[in-house]
Amino acid sequence: MPKISICMMVKDEEKNIKRCLDSIKGLLDNDFAELIIVDTGSNDNTINIVNEYTKKIYFHKWEKDFSKMRNITISYASGEWIFIIDADEEVENIYEITSIFNSKKIEKYNTIAVEVKNLSEINSKNIYMVNMSPRFFKNKKGFKYVGAVHNQPVFENPIFYSKIKIFHYGYITQDKALMEKKYKRTTEILFNELKKDPDNIYYRYQLAVSFSMYNNKIRAFEEFRKAYCLLNNKTAEEKKLYMSIYSSYAREAWRNEKYNVVIESCKEGLKINHDFIDLYYLLGIAYIKMGLKEEALAALLKYTELILKIDNLKIVKDMSIPLYHIDKNSQDIVYIEISKLYLEKDYFFEAYKYAQNIDSQKDKIIMTISILLKEKNYNKIKEVYLELSDDIKNTYEAVLENNIKELDDEEIKVIRNEFCNIDNNYGLYNHFIINKNVDAIYSFLKLLNFDEIPLFYMKLFEMLKDNIKEIICLIKKLNTDIQKNIILELTDKYDFSNYFKNYILMLDINKIRDLEEITTLKIICNILLVNLINNILNVTDEYEELFKKYTKIGIEYITKIYQKDKFRLIYKNIENNEDKFIILFYLSDEYLNKSDVKLAIKYLKEAVKSYPKYSKFIQKKLQQIEI
Repeated sequence: MPKISICMMVKDEEKNIKRCLDSIKGLLDNDFAELIIVDTGSNDNTINIVNEYTKKIYFHKWEKDFSKMRNITISYASGEWIFIIDADEEVENIYEITSIFNSKKIEKYNTIAVEVKNLSEINSKNIYMVNMSPRFFKNKKGFKYVGAVHNQPVFENPIFYSKIKIFHYGYITQDKALMEKKYKRTTEILFNELKKDPDNIYYRYQLAVSFSMYNNKIRAFEEFRKAYCLLNNKTAEEKKLYMSIYSSYAREAWRNEKYNVVIESCKEGLKINHDFIDLYYLLGIAYIKMGLKEEALAALLKYTELILKIDNLKIVKDMSIPLYHIDKNSQDIVYIEISKLYLEKDYFFEAYKYAQNIDSQKDKIIMTISILLKEKNYNKIKEVYLELSDDIKNTYEAVLENNIKELDDEEIKVIRNEFCNIDNNYGLYNHFIINKNVDAIYSFLKLLNFDEIPLFYMKLFEMLKDNIKEIICLIKKLNTDIQKNIILELTDKYDFSNYFKNYILMLDINKIRDLEEITTLKIICNILLVNLINNILNVTDEYEELFKKYTKIGIEYITKIYQKDKFRLIYKNIENNEDKFIILFYLSDEYLNKSDVKLAIKYLKEAVKSYPKYSKFIQKKLQQIEI
């Protein structure tokens, strides 16, 4: 007999099921656990995937009753314990399960609760809502689920509160199709239940949750308000059973920018449970929005007190209360806001202390630098930098460079002098910014790996403005994406447009044969022309001349990349629209030279369709042809 029966009900879960089953696969070895699947009508590849993990697959028609279907899965269980998991979930730490069941301490318990992390974003496991959920049950006669919508287990005490963690992906709103399906399925049942019992707080609350997940924030707020108002008629003891309404109502009020309501709901909830950590979070950020900074600081500091003893708070074990704001992302927001509030008061020590608790490395760096710059503690800025690992130093450098732009020249010089003696690229960068040795800068830039350095290093190119050819030689061997980033940075932030333009206008294109140089020139021309088109109404003679240079450079480029005699055959299959444009422009000129005006115009019009950015230049050329 297996120790555990893993019971699942599924329908059309091909996007999720493999991730779930892979996370529990280790339990299926040596008959430690059996996997029971009840399918309620899948039309996708779910069953084929499940077949790779178990042969205990059963088919039952969906009867619009979650508990009934859940109980069917349980009826097939032969293990000592029943484990309930859904396809859109994933066990984070399977070793905790095996550890618990290989020990004798579990024998005196009838139920095991796990920590469910309800993820908000597909690409981040740091943003989630947490709730304790009973998932393991001794397989006793009479164990069942009740409730047509949000099925609830009728379980026996005592409960073991475990460290088993499960990720739940079902609340991720990026998957619109999944949310639509769940929304329609759930709200249909909830509306039916509320017709029978309009004052049922639980169903009203769940309806509000469904609207919130569907991102109908106005309707969600209305339904949460109804649930909140229904609480007014309840006793203090009864209100404790519905604590999650206070936080949910406050959170939805926040989304609707009703900050007074946030504060009201939080205060009411805290009268009943002084340790409801989510309410301090919501209260603090609402006070900030209201400009009540002292009140905000008090609420957020209370939050930090509670987060330090989170594992010992009773509320964490309360399975009726989901906690949305104890994840790393929420903690970071609190520490950032506390640091900002202290910084506004010039309480530098306190601001710095709380900034060091920020988990996100980038956010911690941003806050730390902001504090030290305002304090004018330039030596400390360097000390912090030197303590960082090399992979984090790049982020620190970029943040520092961005922030010191706001300082006056003398302050910037003091900071650069702090860093210029450090033995690394950033130390040399600061040295050259101060000393402006053009030859040394050129030699330094030649040694840099432009794939890895931050874009602020482009400031060194300012010293080379009068020698564009040297700049082209420095960047022409890089991949085209990096070249584009560098050229965009130079034109947008360092006023290189006129330098590039004048260089190209003076250039004899016929003398250039190097493909790398041609590629770089084409990129420069394209960036200059696109920027121009976005900022002018009419094409000037100077820019018409630049466009002619661009097409000459472009033709040099395409004749080296593609077979010229195959242009007419291949252009429709070329995916790069800029290349296609140049080929069509070339074909138009070819037919114009043959006096075939009709075909020349045809190819020009196709060129515009492939690359509309240059329509103003093509319109002018078409006018000249038609004249």
